[in-house]
Amino acid sequence: CVVIHSRAREAMIRAAAEALPVETGGILLGYRSDDDIVVTGLLVVPNPSATRHRYTRDDVIANELLKDW
Repeated sequence: CVVIHSRAREAMIRAAAEALPVETGGILLGYRSDDDIVVTGLLVVPNPSATRHRYTRDDVIANELLKDW
């Protein structure tokens, strides 16, 4: 089961709304608890090449964001 904390859910909705009209994405952050995955936050990984129908995460940028987190 995947459990998404309300703050993480709100951050996802906000990131998607701010990116409109293009796709957005990133990294979900959290932990495992027994058989569950608990999502507590996220990092948006920007992609200037994103379109209305496509988003590809840049792993170099993603790793930099994770390092700084």
